[in-house]
Amino acid sequence: MPVVSLTRLLIPVPVSLPALRRYVLVGRQLARQSGCLGWQTYRGIYHTDQVFAVSYWQRQPPDMQGVIGEELLAAVDLSATLPRWFEASFGCETTPASLVRFSRVPSGAGAEQEARDKDTALRSMAAPGSLRVRLARNVARSVYLCAIDFDTDDALWAFLESPLRRAWTEKALAAGEEETWAINLPRLDFTPRPQGLGPLEIPASRTETRFGPLNIVLEQHGRPGSVGTAAVRAHGQLDRRGVPRLERVCRTLAANGCRSLLLDISELRVVPEAMADLLRMVRELKQVVDRLELVDNAQRFRHVTRMAHLEQSLRSIGFALPQSVFPRTRRHSR
Repeated sequence: MPVVSLTRLLIPVPVSLPALRRYVLVGRQLARQSGCLGWQTYRGIYHTDQVFAVSYWQRQPPDMQGVIGEELLAAVDLSATLPRWFEASFGCETTPASLVRFSRVPSGAGAEQEARDKDTALRSMAAPGSLRVRLARNVARSVYLCAIDFDTDDALWAFLESPLRRAWTEKALAAGEEETWAINLPRLDFTPRPQGLGPLEIPASRTETRFGPLNIVLEQHGRPGSVGTAAVRAHGQLDRRGVPRLERVCRTLAANGCRSLLLDISELRVVPEAMADLLRMVRELKQVVDRLELVDNAQRFRHVTRMAHLEQSLRSIGFALPQSVFPRTRRHSR
């Protein structure tokens, strides 16, 4: 029977780099073991000191407390093996955005909890952008885990703010349950490689020599002379000097009546110093067009916006943001 290995860590202060390296090493090693289907790391959204290590297995998993290292071992608050008892999906494998709902229920309330969770999980599959839901529980039926995967970060945050999720939380609190919602940390997700693959190689289309000077291609759709719908495709390398050029093209389209804009940066290499400017540009463009679709196959932009969404959500409820638990890349602001 498939099982889920769950470890909850309480980390009120940043961990040391050696402890983080140990965690990454363990995650990679376990993801390569036979029977492991993947390892994901989640951080509490409203309880940011809670970190969840969740791995999926086709057999009995190893003891996580014996491998994560002394520093993180001291932070372990709960470790459990949870048999999976329900799953619904649209046939997806890996997804870019994922939530988990951890709950602990009072003694004797397991049956009511299961019925409510299964019903709500099925209804969450109808939410825009949801791809998969998985439910697991311990043998004593006191600890429950629900993982919900989405195709985009926007779909994830829309679900968190939806009436369905709010009602789920309200009913749990009324029943005296302990509940924590957490979001996955993509840099600390580990997926097993298919057997039979040789050493990892960088495709020719992704080598550095492919990226030349910034090149912008404009495509217009609709009647001649009309720019109601347009696509801007950027190629090459984008630095801080190139962002204003790209922004001028997009703003000129908006000023001339473009209401639906597709911005394709999948063939664009963005230097780290320009990412913050690109993020600001996209935010401002969303205010001047009715529909903005961003194409970024490498998901670089998604990783940056995830932390921005999280910080905005926490500040909106008056939460005093602590220092990050895990090291973060330096941000540049204007």
